[in-house]
Order: sequence, then structure tokens, then C-alpha cells
Amino acid sequence: MIFIVLFVAYLISWLVVLFSFIMSKKIVSAPLQCFTGSLGQGKTKIGVSQALKRLKRQRFKYALNLLDSKEIPVLYSNIPIVIKNSIIMKLFLLIFKGEKLPNYERNVQLKFEHLIMTEEVKEYSVVFIDEVSDIASQYQFDNPLVVQYIQTFVRYFRHFIDGYLIMTDQVTDNVTKPIRTRIGKVYNLSNFRRFLFHWYKVDVIDVFLTEDIQTIESEQLDSPPFFFGYLPYKYLKKIDWTRLFNYKQYETRAFKPLYEFSNLLEKDLDINGGLFTKYVISLPDNSDMKKKFRQQGFITRSDMLDYINKWQLALGIIKDKKQNESA
Repeated sequence: MIFIVLFVAYLISWLVVLFSFIMSKKIVSAPLQCFTGSLGQGKTKIGVSQALKRLKRQRFKYALNLLDSKEIPVLYSNIPIVIKNSIIMKLFLLIFKGEKLPNYERNVQLKFEHLIMTEEVKEYSVVFIDEVSDIASQYQFDNPLVVQYIQTFVRYFRHFIDGYLIMTDQVTDNVTKPIRTRIGKVYNLSNFRRFLFHWYKVDVIDVFLTEDIQTIESEQLDSPPFFFGYLPYKYLKKIDWTRLFNYKQYETRAFKPLYEFSNLLEKDLDINGGLFTKYVISLPDNSDMKKKFRQQGFITRSDMLDYINKWQLALGIIKDKKQNESA
């Protein structure tokens, strides 16, 4: 009798899961997506899931020659992400393109050079930026690299790349206005919770950004829609040797090494295959460059490269050409 009860409960739980999935809010496939919310509300989880989903879609299109590109789309990210290539994906690429993919691969590290367009972002690729205000905060409203170059990258992203740009932040007000006003719609997340052990629900409100006005549909406040998805326990990722469903896509505390008192070892860092990182995208903040920008209203590409070179020399990121030649 107890087995019958357990079996019925099992069937009912799956019906509840199916119903929750059907009733959950679906994310629109837009070139630019932004997720906001307080700490631990699932911004990065959903953002990473969306980035991997869009990458998979782009690669299938590439395999079927639906993209006008000779290079496979890749994922650029400022945090380490593990990309799992399915058997179907690998077969498609092998059959139609003669290209081999590994079972697992890592993202390409997103650098400020990509954002200011001094290094190429491959066409039809996916770009994921976690905590975008670290790169383009409201306090950098007068930094020409943000106002002129990163704004241009965001503004013409579909024209230049025709891929997907996915961002997260805790509050959109922290993002500088030239970037913030181009987002359009923000998914604001709250009340993240587990549901029936291995699933999650998180309430979501669409925030529409038009000029300096934020608009929220009133019915969402009374009965907010929700996102629904799979959330395995950590132990499942360790004991599931098949890794069919339970593999670690990213580290929820990726920036932990930045904390001075962190006890992480070097082996845990992304440079050694780990998912923690010390890498933070920082931009030159030169007073002469800002002054010239205020006077002219723009900074030429040659001037920008000159300012960046001086900044990198000052930080010791690069060495002077004369020093290199003498060495």
C-alpha cells in the first residue's frame, strides 16, 4: 500500500512540475537581455542559462549554414563558464561542417578591449556580462571609453555582431545612462526559492526603461509571474558521474578571490581550470582624456589607443617598447 501511495505522490509531483513549467513566464528571444535583483535572487543563474541556450541556438544555425559566417560562434564572459556540448551538437558540426567539438569547453574571457572594439568579437556570438555596473557605472558618466565606445558597442551590437548580449546587475540605476536607456526591458527578480526539491521559482517583474522613465505594469505587482527551472542540489553534481543533467556551469561566488581574506588556493582560479576568478574588467580613467572629451565631444581612436597604452604602462600591464627592444 505504501508503494502505491509513494507512486501516486511521485506522479502528482511531476504533474505539478509540468503545470508550473507551462504557467511560468517565458523569456523573449531578444538581442539584449538584462536581469536585475538583490543578492541571491538568481540573476547570474538565469543569465548564464540564457547565454548557454542562445549559444546552442547560434551553433545549430552555424552547423546548418543558416549563418553567414566561417567561424563557429563562441561565448564571451567576464566570469568563468563551462559549456557542455551535446552529442547532437557535435554530430551536427561533424557531419555538416567537418568540425570537432570537445565534450566540455570554457568561455572566451571578455576583456575591455572587446567592449571598446579594439579586439574582435566573433560574429553571431554571445556576450555575457555579470554585474555590468562594474564596467559602466553611473559614476563613469564622463569617461569617453564608456560614453563613446562602449555605448557604440551596445547601440550597434545587432548590426556589428548579430548575436546576443546578456547582462546582470543588482540595480539598473547603477548603470550609466547611455547604456541603461538602451536596455529597453529589464527582468527584475525577487523571492527566489526552491520548489519540490530539485526545482526553483523566482518572481519576476518586467521593468520597461524608456528615456528616464521606468514603467511597471500594475497587474504584475498584485500577482507577479515567475520563472521556473531546474536547480539540483550540490551533492548531485558530485555523485552524478554521467553529468547528463548535473554539471556545474559556473561558480555562484566567482569573485570570492577578490576578498582579501579569502582562503582559496591558486588551483581554484580560472587560470588553472577553476571557476573562481580574480579578473575584473577595469577601464582607464584619465583626467586628460576626460578634459579633451569635454572640449571636443569625442575622442579619436588613435588618441584612445594612446591613452590606453599610457595607462597600461603605468600599471605595468605592458612594458615600454624601448625596454622590450633593449631586453
